[in-house]
Amino acid sequence: MTTNASVIHRGDVLEVTALVCSDLKPVENATLNWNIIGRVVLRKADVTDQNGIGRLILKSEEEVSVMYINVVATKKGYSSALASRALRLYPYLSTNLSLSYHFGKRILGLQV
Repeated sequence: MTTNASVIHRGDVLEVTALVCSDLKPVENATLNWNIIGRVVLRKADVTDQNGIGRLILKSEEEVSVMYINVVATKKGYSSALASRALRLYPYLSTNLSLSYHFGKRILGLQV
């Protein structure tokens, strides 16, 4: 299971890709059962395509700091497979810049 981002911020849209293979060959039409905690699912594939790939598009919830993703792939004639991933979500840093003057002297404050 892979994602399209190395750093994920709260509220980001994320694409997760599951690749289902057997003997290094892609498995088409495998059923994907996704279980995600800490997210809002925007779109998901319930079966793999001809390349053995299923995609999940989701948006992380603002309040969570970790998102958990599990996917189980099944297909008749094959053993089932489980992939799991925990992703840490980082808040965006807020930057406040304030300038003020006091008796001709400049005071600069920066909060990051």
